[in-house]
Amino acid sequence: MLRTLSERQRAAGNNTWRSSNGSGLRRKDKREEQGEPEGTRVPESVGRSGRAAGSPPKAPAIDGDPNAGPPQADRSKALAAAGARADRREAAEVAFFLLVLKTLIFVAGMCLLGQFIVGIFNWGRRHENFVYQVFDIATRPVVRFVRLITPRIVLDQHVPLVAFLLLFFAYWVVGFWMRDVCLQDLTQKGCEAFARVRAEAAR
Repeated sequence: MLRTLSERQRAAGNNTWRSSNGSGLRRKDKREEQGEPEGTRVPESVGRSGRAAGSPPKAPAIDGDPNAGPPQADRSKALAAAGARADRREAAEVAFFLLVLKTLIFVAGMCLLGQFIVGIFNWGRRHENFVYQVFDIATRPVVRFVRLITPRIVLDQHVPLVAFLLLFFAYWVVGFWMRDVCLQDLTQKGCEAFARVRAEAAR
């Protein structure tokens, strides 16, 4: 009876060894069929997520770079650069607009002054002078606008003088405004004169 029990235990041990050895051989054959090298077996302590049990989770990769940090700093720099470009573009547009406005004011003022000088030589018949009529055509929009904004107490023959004084002060106001705009960035369109003066002063 004792011999029978020992034979049964020996047979059970042989069956267990054969089953474990057979499963190991089947796993090895399966890895060889899939082309997996023999030494690349994943330890049991490593889960499906690719990290060992108990290890801290990795930070998610950003734009394919696992070491990349949060993009808040890059976004802030990009927004700051875009804002600076928009400010420079807006300032450049303002500088060019002021240059055009200053030129128009200068031309209108010179036409009024020329009309007055031509009329001095023959004040009574100045409206018959061809040059005076040309200056009158050039200054008519300015004189009409000043007539609209001035009270009726101002006589019509005094309106050209009021228009010339308004243009004179407007020319200097626009000039100082344009100087402040150009000093922020001398590379703007319309600030070439200020840049040239600054370069000559630096020599």
